[in-house]
Amino acid sequence: MEDLKKIPRQVAIKTTIQNLLLGEYIQEKENEPNYLLTNDNQKIFRINLIAIVLSKEKQGAITNFVIDDGTGKIALRSFEENKIIDSLNIGNSILIIGKIRTYNQEKYISPEIIKPIDAEWLKLRSIELKQLISNQQNAPLPEEIKKTVEKVESEESTLEKNTEEIDIVDHSINPSNELLLPIEKITKL
Repeated sequence: MEDLKKIPRQVAIKTTIQNLLLGEYIQEKENEPNYLLTNDNQKIFRINLIAIVLSKEKQGAITNFVIDDGTGKIALRSFEENKIIDSLNIGNSILIIGKIRTYNQEKYISPEIIKPIDAEWLKLRSIELKQLISNQQNAPLPEEIKKTVEKVESEESTLEKNTEEIDIVDHSINPSNELLLPIEKITKL
């Protein structure tokens, strides 16, 4: 029996769907794991992602989801039947640990773990990722990410101004003025 080189299990990196879509999928040789090379030259072998299920489609034992974390949409494909996967519905918040794969030049996530979670975790992950980006601001960011961050910040400020005007007009929707996720706002409306 020949000696097989043991490959340590890679850490699941907290990231956004936008990073996955902008990154480049690198296919290694037979014995090396494939990975995603992000714009800031980070190698991501496994991902840790929190998102909302937008659609679900089942074809035999294969279940296809479209998920969104607020930064983009990506496909999630499970190739085996599972009680947890079968119980997921549109609008559920889920935690995904998995790997990025490609098929016909399209990136998708192949899950190792899927777990339904409370929607409040989306807020926490959003704050964590904003802190991570602000901590990395000392390091030079690629121009494309800088432009995207500036665009998102300007859109957020415009949305905040518009939201303040809406809050003044109609307090019956959210009388306590608490922060709500988009899914919660839609449910209340």
